[in-house]
Amino acid sequence: MSTLFAAFTAASAYTGYQGAKAEGKSIQAAQEYNAAISENQAEVEQRQTEEQIRRMRVVNREILDNQTARRAGAGVDVSTGSALIASAETAGRLELEVFEENRASQGRQDQLRSQAAMDRFSGNQARKASKYKAGEALFRGAGQIAATYI
Repeated sequence: MSTLFAAFTAASAYTGYQGAKAEGKSIQAAQEYNAAISENQAEVEQRQTEEQIRRMRVVNREILDNQTARRAGAGVDVSTGSALIASAETAGRLELEVFEENRASQGRQDQLRSQAAMDRFSGNQARKASKYKAGEALFRGAGQIAATYI
């Protein structure tokens, strides 16, 4: 009877060992997948922002050209004085909007990349913890077997 108990205890310990290792691997794989998703989202964000900025600059150029045309049509000398200053101020405000869009996007990209790094770290930690859990299963089984025979 005690040999059968020892065999079942050893089998249970080994199953616990394998289960703990598999758990760590699967958590690490899931976290790596999550990290890849976050990195992909950061890349998509970057490409979308680049396109948005390109479009904003096209629109900004149209706004400035229309202002210049209206002023010139009204007989204002657009190459000097207050008309030139007004155009420069408008251009500065429009470019500031472009800058703010880019800055906000960089923040979102950084957040996504940080999340990816944390996911990878979490997966690695889970994998390391599973090794200790696996070792614990083996030692617990060995302890139970030893307690039975000692």
